[in-house]
Amino acid sequence: MVSRKFSPNGHKSEAQMETILVGLDIGYGRIKAVMPGKKVVFPSVIGRGIEIKFRADEIADRYPGEQLYDESGTWFVGNLALSQIAPAEILSLRGRTGDEAAISNPFRLLMMKAALGKLFMDHVWDGERVQVILSTGLPVDHMPDAQALKGALLGTHSVETDAGRFMVEVTQVMVMPQPYGAYYTRFLTETGAINTTHTAQITGIVDVGHFTTDLIVDNGGEYIDSMSGSIEAGVHTAHERIAALLERKLREKPHPAMVEEALLKGIVRVRGKDLDLSKDVSEALTSLRRATLKLMGEKWQTGARIDAIYLGGGGAQLVAAEVQHAYPHAELIRDAQFANAQGYLNYALFRQREDEAI
Repeated sequence: MVSRKFSPNGHKSEAQMETILVGLDIGYGRIKAVMPGKKVVFPSVIGRGIEIKFRADEIADRYPGEQLYDESGTWFVGNLALSQIAPAEILSLRGRTGDEAAISNPFRLLMMKAALGKLFMDHVWDGERVQVILSTGLPVDHMPDAQALKGALLGTHSVETDAGRFMVEVTQVMVMPQPYGAYYTRFLTETGAINTTHTAQITGIVDVGHFTTDLIVDNGGEYIDSMSGSIEAGVHTAHERIAALLERKLREKPHPAMVEEALLKGIVRVRGKDLDLSKDVSEALTSLRRATLKLMGEKWQTGARIDAIYLGGGGAQLVAAEVQHAYPHAELIRDAQFANAQGYLNYALFRQREDEAI
């Protein structure tokens, strides 16, 4: 472990410590976390830590806060895991599991600890105790699992990383249908106030994630269940096609970083040369675009009843052109990858303002 003290902004006693509000998007592709003034993002993967035999301190400095320690040992998280752990040994969520309590929620707890460790790196003292209110989400059709998720994240947890250690007491967990995060970036401001420029009565949100694509419709603050839903289709469908293509070309399993590079750039570096996969990437994204439009058509038909449609999530930009062609009143949210996490935080701030007004 490389020990680094958290940089304080002025030490406070436990009695003086204010509660910190955090918007946490535990995505299948990436973890996004936001608190007032800071946000972090890292791949939603983890692996058992290994001994790095050369320049371990330099590598730790390159990936601060991505060595996580608990009673079971050392974990490598996010980009450090992708860099150092064999692909076959990297753990990630791939949608619902047979036993959420034993598999998915312990993974989410580890991701929460890693996110808070990175988020608070320059905010709290090493060894300090902090209180946190979490605002987060689940895919629309996974909302029956909300109570179990709350149970997994609530309570007092030890967070120890290569960047420092602290105790976090999660006093409240708010769980909403995932796309509501993006909705609250439009309906609320980043101070938690109602956004008076958002005049739509009926708002539709499309959230394109790694393993799920979700829709919600909100009518003046009322969630409309019949026009909301999820499909188990997301950016991973394109990932799998590109991974299979690369495996055929390379005659070996491609590293996840190569697949990500190909998907984002259309070009991947292979044996020192650029391999153009732009046509293949476009074809791989076709199924995601079709699945998104199919779900929108089933739930919203032509969208004539909806005043405004917003696209959020890490995969939003990949489907935006096709969605906007079919639904001209659709709009890509700025910084779509962070939309859910920011919206979760906006809602937590809104609730805080309401409580203070009572």
